[in-house]
Amino acid sequence: MKRFLLCAAAAFGITLAAEAFLAAKSAVADPAGCCEQRANVGAEWAKNNLNFASCEQLNRALDNDDIFQPNGQVWWNSNCK
Repeated sequence: MKRFLLCAAAAFGITLAAEAFLAAKSAVADPAGCCEQRANVGAEWAKNNLNFASCEQLNRALDNDDIFQPNGQVWWNSNCK
């Protein structure tokens, strides 16, 4: 019985540690800033309220370039206000 309780407590502790690690990893993965998009290369930039992961997906679909450079139609503005 003691062994079962010890194993259950260890499993619970490992689960909590894994959840904390994943939460911290997620917070680190999203850089500060905002996603901006424009209709074409000559148009004005506008915020589109996407998170970083969604912005990356849109960038891959439309531009497939460096998301941190304002070259195409989608970029991640690290200095967004």
